[in-house]
Amino acid sequence: MTDGKTSVVHRTHAKVFACLVDRELRIVMLPGSGSASGGATWNVPIEQVPFASRTPNSLLWITWETPGHRILRIEARDADDESPMY
Repeated sequence: MTDGKTSVVHRTHAKVFACLVDRELRIVMLPGSGSASGGATWNVPIEQVPFASRTPNSLLWITWETPGHRILRIEARDADDESPMY
């Protein structure tokens, strides 16, 4: 619970876009959906991304909660990984 609101956990596929800000990576959440099919961009602290997945176009699973959009976990994702999103 956050501020009296029920928290909801989401698991979403993402892709590393670039490193545009010192100590942060820009990732694209849900590439191919929304924002003219480009997905939604989000800057995350580089320490949260596995070392081997910090290069552009690396595929990721992002587990996050709302409200607040707090990232709980970032994991590497294989191109053929069809695990369910929630």
